[in-house]
Amino acid sequence: PEITSVTLNPSSDVYKSTVGINCTIGGVNDVDGEIPTRHYQWTKNNIASVTTQNISNSTFVKNDVLICQGWVNDSVSNSTLINSSSVTVLNSIPTSPTDLTGQPANLYVGNTLTMSASGSTDADSDSLTYYYQFRNFNDSTTVQAYSTTNSYTIQATDAHDTIQIYTKAYDGTAYSGEYTENDTVDNTAPTIPTSGNPTDPSYVTTDMTMACSGSTDADGDSLSYYYKFENLNDSIVRQAYSTDNSYVVVQADAHNTFNVSCKAYDSALYS
Repeated sequence: PEITSVTLNPSSDVYKSTVGINCTIGGVNDVDGEIPTRHYQWTKNNIASVTTQNISNSTFVKNDVLICQGWVNDSVSNSTLINSSSVTVLNSIPTSPTDLTGQPANLYVGNTLTMSASGSTDADSDSLTYYYQFRNFNDSTTVQAYSTTNSYTIQATDAHDTIQIYTKAYDGTAYSGEYTENDTVDNTAPTIPTSGNPTDPSYVTTDMTMACSGSTDADGDSLSYYYKFENLNDSIVRQAYSTDNSYVVVQADAHNTFNVSCKAYDSALYS
C-alpha cells in the first residue's frame, strides 16, 4: 500500500487551550484493492507518545513540539512512513483581571492609593504577576506608568479629579488585556486658621474687626475667611458667619465680652 501525505489540523496556532490536534493520512492506495489499516505514532519532543489519530491537550503543554508519523498496513506489508510537519505549542496569554480592590471610602490629596488585582487565569499554569498603571482621567495624563508597583500617592495636581487604575497580568512572556476601575479624589477641608486678633479695646459705635490667616488647603484651593461676632454676656450672635470681618459695636454691647470666630472656606468645605 501507499500514502502520499500526513497532515495536522490545526497545523499552527496551537495552544494548551486547543482541544486537540487531528492527524490525517492522505493519498491511501492499495493496488490489490484492499482497505489498509491506518496507524499513527505521535512524538512529543522527539519522544514517542500516543498512537491515536488525535492527540488531546491533556497530553501536551506549552513549548512541546509535536509530530505525527503515519502509515498504513494491508495485513501483509506497511506503506512508507511519513512524518507530518511539526507544530509547537505556543504560550497562552493570561485572561484579563476581573477585579481591583483597595479603594478607600474617601480619597484625599496626600493619601496613598494601594490596589490589588485578581481574577486572571493562565491555561499553561504559569505564575502570574500583576502590573498597574495610574492615570488622571481629567488631565488625560499617566501619573504612574505600568509597573509592579500597586500604589500611588495622590498629588495636589490630582485634586478633585478622577484617578483611573489600570491592571493587566503577565506570565513572563505575554500580557493579558486590561481591566480598569476609577476612584475620585475628594475635596480636603482647609486647616483651621492659626491667627487673628480682634480689635481690643473696642468702643460703642466703633468697628470691631478681625483679620484671620494661617489656613492652608491640601488641594491648592483658593480660600476665603468667614467671621462671626458673638456677645457672650447676652449669649447673642450679633453678626452671623459671613465674609464681613467687621462689626459696629452698639450701646447694648457696652461693657460686654465678645467672642470673634473665624473659619476658612474653599468653596465647598469649611475648616
